[in-house]
Amino acid sequence: MPVSAVGVEYEYKWRVDALADGWAPEEPERGDAIVEEILRSAAPALGGEHGELHTFAQSALYFDTAAWDLAERNLSLAGLVNYGAMTGTGWLVLKETVRWAGHRRDALEVAESLDTRELAKAMTEGQAEPLRRASQRLGNSLPELVPFGKVVQRRRKVLWRLGEGLALGITLDSSRLSATGTQADAGTPTWWFEIEANSGDQRALNALAHLASAADTVLGSAPSHTTKPQLAARIAGWQGSRA
Repeated sequence: MPVSAVGVEYEYKWRVDALADGWAPEEPERGDAIVEEILRSAAPALGGEHGELHTFAQSALYFDTAAWDLAERNLSLAGLVNYGAMTGTGWLVLKETVRWAGHRRDALEVAESLDTRELAKAMTEGQAEPLRRASQRLGNSLPELVPFGKVVQRRRKVLWRLGEGLALGITLDSSRLSATGTQADAGTPTWWFEIEANSGDQRALNALAHLASAADTVLGSAPSHTTKPQLAARIAGWQGSRA
């Protein structure tokens, strides 16, 4: 049986290409010193404890209509494929930006797990929960969805446990974005630093804001308001009229 999940993602995201000189896209560990500096800087204000950095590999295929109906409504739809121990499992994920709180993006996330071999069938049948939600947002009529872009990424991730079930996810992504029909290794290399809270609890959001402040100082820049799906859509030709 598919597993569905609905929740709100609270996140900050920085584009850190300028810091990635000499970092190999296939070796996200090259950025560990930056991640560790941010962790050390934030520790006095956050309390709790963080775990060890781990590497995950994942790819995503992005979908939209020919008229960019999803992108124009701040929606994104991705089919995620996992590698390593989770090979063969994936998710179909719809995200909708519901608000910006300063530089923090709050996004509704509707996801359904699926065998990666069933992705094409799920897209054709249109019964997965993310597709039903997309149909509702487009007025109960879902035009044909086609793949327009893809990303192959290696992620360095660490979890910061605040206690009482509250946690922050901290990720450094080495990504290659490309339009469909091009070779993955020819994609645009991009580096992203992302932090997110697993709850809208005020303690978690306050801790997330403290971590964001530390990241601003270490990275020397403000968070980005452009998402990976939006960047992929622009590479594929979307003009971003409502971005």
